Amino acid sequence: MPVVDISTRQQWEERHRMARDMGRPIVIDFTAEWCGPCRMMAPIFEQLSNKYHRHMFFLRMEAESEAAQQFGVSALPTFQIWREGRKQGEQVGANPDLEGWITQFFTPITTTFQGKGRTLGGEQAVPFQGKGQSLGGGGAGAHSEVPAQASDGTFSGTDDSKAVTTLTIRLLDGSRLTGRFNTDHTIGDVHRYIEQMRPQGAKSFKLMTSFPPKQLADADQTLEQADLLNSVVTQRA
Repeated sequence: MPVVDISTRQQWEERHRMARDMGRPIVIDFTAEWCGPCRMMAPIFEQLSNKYHRHMFFLRMEAESEAAQQFGVSALPTFQIWREGRKQGEQVGANPDLEGWITQFFTPITTTFQGKGRTLGGEQAVPFQGKGQSLGGGGAGAHSEVPAQASDGTFSGTDDSKAVTTLTIRLLDGSRLTGRFNTDHTIGDVHRYIEQMRPQGAKSFKLMTSFPPKQLADADQTLEQADLLNSVVTQRA
């Protein structure tokens, strides 16, 4: 089950209420696009969500979002465990043995993990040598990995002999979609790509920048002109 992205207090309250009613704890991944250790941990967190979603709710919050402001996060990545309205645990920094920490908060049913990538905690795990990144600190760089459960593809007409960029698109249903475009493709092309990849989805929607949120209203503006190269956009109703 994919990690659920939370950006508003209302979304947090809804998930918190649902978890309380079901008697499950919540684990929150506080992250940011500019945080290298966060990007390193994202696929691991997605794998854990797929493996333990029957035991816990797995949520992700952008550290600068409205929803995250109430949690007192001062460094990234930070992971917090919540149950019945109380914080039960917190871990700061990129720890490849995140699984061992999370499973302290419930009794897991042993299953064989069928996902792709490195075995969690296995011999190939690469230990993290740093301590994470403080909020507001340096480290902004090109976007690299996206969560393993994100759907990805290439916009039709993309020419690999020209400059290419990758967009991560947060959809209305909470899932993520990634796509490869040329830098001279337009906002209108991104709309068409979403409709192509999610034909069952909403036909009328708007696109917003990640932070600060701003509507991308000019359909003819190129991705380069809109400063969207290797960035994140959000689909809104």
